[in-house]
Amino acid sequence: MQAIGRVVILALLLSSCNYATSTTYRASEVGRPIETEQARVISARIVRIAGEANAVGPLAGGAVAATTTGAFTRGRNAGLLALLAGLVGAGAGYVAQAQLSNREGIEYVLEVPDGRTITLVQNRARNEPPIAAGTPILIQGSGRYARVIVDPTYAPPAPAPAPAPSPSGGAPSAALPAPAHLPAAA
Repeated sequence: MQAIGRVVILALLLSSCNYATSTTYRASEVGRPIETEQARVISARIVRIAGEANAVGPLAGGAVAATTTGAFTRGRNAGLLALLAGLVGAGAGYVAQAQLSNREGIEYVLEVPDGRTITLVQNRARNEPPIAAGTPILIQGSGRYARVIVDPTYAPPAPAPAPAPSPSGGAPSAALPAPAHLPAAA
């Protein structure tokens, strides 16, 4: 009985951890064209995605609870107790699966070329930073999932050079040289 419970719990855990992200593709997406649209990030923030349960959690919880109760009870009410335990287990399985599928996401507010503003929330890979505002991106949509990735043709601007040290070796001077058409200050 314990082995069955462990297998069911493992299946529940594995079924709740497979999410597409900006760097993870589902097997069904491989080898298929993905519609892609250019856009620009207006803002981005990390958000919490509330998990959802499918049939796996309640079925697993109900099966484990009913089977375990049925194995340890005897008598006239054993079937009723197993049924009640199965119902409670199904509820617990639903809640457990929903909680196990809670995760972080990134909410992007995007400006598309026709001037519209859209919002897209995608699953966040572990420690994935949000894309900075102003960055050109691509929106990939494959029917079930849309993802935001940095446009691979985008080259971020080079950082501004540091000011040259002053001739006296101290901090850079705040005074700017006079333009060539004006006389220098005495």
